[in-house]
Amino acid sequence: FARIVSIADSYDAMTSHRTHAKAMPPYLASKELYELRDIKYQAEIVEEFIQATGIYPVGTLVELNSGEVAVVVADYRIRRLRPKLLVLLDKDKIPVTDTLYLDLSDDENKAFEISSSLESGAYGLEADDFFL
Repeated sequence: FARIVSIADSYDAMTSHRTHAKAMPPYLASKELYELRDIKYQAEIVEEFIQATGIYPVGTLVELNSGEVAVVVADYRIRRLRPKLLVLLDKDKIPVTDTLYLDLSDDENKAFEISSSLESGAYGLEADDFFL
């Protein structure tokens, strides 16, 4: 259990703002944990942790191929690359006025793809602001 907790604690520390360090995006934290497997952490547990949290964990800021910016609000175990999003900025990076959810797992939205993950604070957005 201590090995599991150490991975979760490290992930939390990497993705949280600290006085001595800036928070990193969840995908970068997962990448760092993966690179430290069999060095600092047990490889099998790291791989299970990443499998459980997903590539785009809830709270990840993302930019879509259409230019919109959104935050991940739900993910799907089977379709990790197609989460449910809350759109925050339109393609011109202007805040949207109406609540717009975009479920990438829905066939109606197959034209939309995540083009990149963004660091917390990108475009003045903090992912934590949407989950308090």
